[in-house]
Amino acid sequence: AQVRSTVLITGETGTGKGLIARAIHEQSRERDKPFQVIDCATVPEGMVESELFGHVRGAFTGAVSDKPGLIELANGGSVFLDEIGELPLPLQTKLLRVLEENEVRPVGGTRVKRVDMRFIAATNQNLEEKVRAGSFRKDLYYRLAVVMIPVPSLRERIEDIPAIARHLLAQFGREMGKPQSYFDASAVAELVAYPWPGNVRELRNVVERVVMLATDDAIGTAEVRALLPATAPSGLGDRGVYLSLPYMEAKRQAVADFTRAYLKAKLAVHGDQITKAAEDSRIPRQHFSLLMKRFLDRHDSSKS
Repeated sequence: AQVRSTVLITGETGTGKGLIARAIHEQSRERDKPFQVIDCATVPEGMVESELFGHVRGAFTGAVSDKPGLIELANGGSVFLDEIGELPLPLQTKLLRVLEENEVRPVGGTRVKRVDMRFIAATNQNLEEKVRAGSFRKDLYYRLAVVMIPVPSLRERIEDIPAIARHLLAQFGREMGKPQSYFDASAVAELVAYPWPGNVRELRNVVERVVMLATDDAIGTAEVRALLPATAPSGLGDRGVYLSLPYMEAKRQAVADFTRAYLKAKLAVHGDQITKAAEDSRIPRQHFSLLMKRFLDRHDSSKS
């Protein structure tokens, strides 16, 4: 964060890309300077240019006075361009000029203004594919992707779910006057088993509602399950892939996917304690360890 290179954060919606962007700014030398955010997907297309670059009086109908854009307002600090893949091509060209020349020209203006800040961008799209399709400038992509930060989905790191859920529970418990609230083992297992298509954002929403509705300190399966979709999408692989394979090969792949997900879930529930995970699975620890080695490429060197 101390180096002022541009950063491109990639990942699915809800994975916390905005939190990472803010953390990068707060750990930089410019932490006391402005941090400006624009969501390129939600600002109306006709207003994006004015929001980013500002405008002068009379630039368009309703422009009754000069207005600085977010880039100028962030001078000395950081600009976070969320969902950069939605930025129209003409504005990509104008943004590239800012990155290359460190100057901004307001809409309707004739004078440029010098600016100096860090650019952080995020997207849930594959920008390389958009470059190949001609809908995103290659030169802008390379200017933004000096530092790449891919953020995995929650289902790709299920071992983190218990810790994240407990952190959120403690946070909302304090805010709602229920600091003694805790998840029992069955609730943690329920959280780990769910695939979280909405990622951390969805988990945060569920935990907040669980705390809000809780009538007891202990939060169990029933309380969690009541707030999850009745038909949760499967987290165990892509069934379309199985159907494209011969029966025996598809069966082996399905068993491997299930075993891998099952082991990771059990270890996550029990804090990587192999003995407890094996006992809960009703299989000998030695067998559990062999499965770990085969399907997780992990040796029995974790917590016992």
